[in-house]
Amino acid sequence: SRLIRQNSDGGDASVRYYGILRQLAKSVMTVIVNGPFSSAPPKLDTTPAGLPQHPYHAFLAGAVGGYIVWGRYSSVNYQLILYLASRILVGCIKLAREKGIRPFSWKRLEFANSYPYGAAVIWG
Repeated sequence: SRLIRQNSDGGDASVRYYGILRQLAKSVMTVIVNGPFSSAPPKLDTTPAGLPQHPYHAFLAGAVGGYIVWGRYSSVNYQLILYLASRILVGCIKLAREKGIRPFSWKRLEFANSYPYGAAVIWG
């Protein structure tokens, strides 16, 4: 009949769909019987907006993604890694200055005073 199609390997396609439909029916019946939130009240998230629940998850995801996407050496990947390393270093120095950590909070190490020396070291 037209309702039961044969796969290219000769198998019955309706058998494959039976498992999918059975799982869907089971899921729908579970929601109907238990309610959408089951018997336990939903757990409210107390994390402030914009902050992760577990900060190490973001670090771990970034490390795994960086390894998979940028882990293979190429000249372009190397340039990106150097650029990001410099941006992270500058950000850490600025954060240390804002928090008053010495020697980054010293007056003579302000950006206008230290930039010429930094440029000389980088280009020298």
